[in-house]
Amino acid sequence: MKWLSSIGGRMRYRWNYRHEPECLRGLVGAYWRTLLGAAGVLIASAVLYGGAAFLSALKLDAGGGALLTGGGTALNRAELKATLDGFGARKERYEFLRENRPQIADPSK
Repeated sequence: MKWLSSIGGRMRYRWNYRHEPECLRGLVGAYWRTLLGAAGVLIASAVLYGGAAFLSALKLDAGGGALLTGGGTALNRAELKATLDGFGARKERYEFLRENRPQIADPSK
C-alpha cells in the first residue's frame, strides 16, 4: 500500500510544479499511459462483446451440430418464385422507360 501513497505523492509534486519541464514530462507520460490503458480496455471490451454476440448466435441443434439460426420461417417456393418474377417484370419496365422517356412539360416555363 506504500507504493500507492508514493505514486500519489509524486503526482501531487509534479502537479504543483507543472511549470517545470521535468515535472511536466512526468505528467505527460502519466497522461499518455492513461490514454493507452483506456484505449486498450475499450478495444478489449469491444472484442469480448463482439465475440460473445457471435457465439450467442450459434446454437446447438438436437443433433449436436452448430447452426446459425435465421428468422425461423421456412421458405415458400411459390412466394419466392413470385418475388423473382416481380424483379424480372420490374427490370423490363425500367428498360422500357429508359428507352421511351415520357414527355413531361417543364413547369418552370
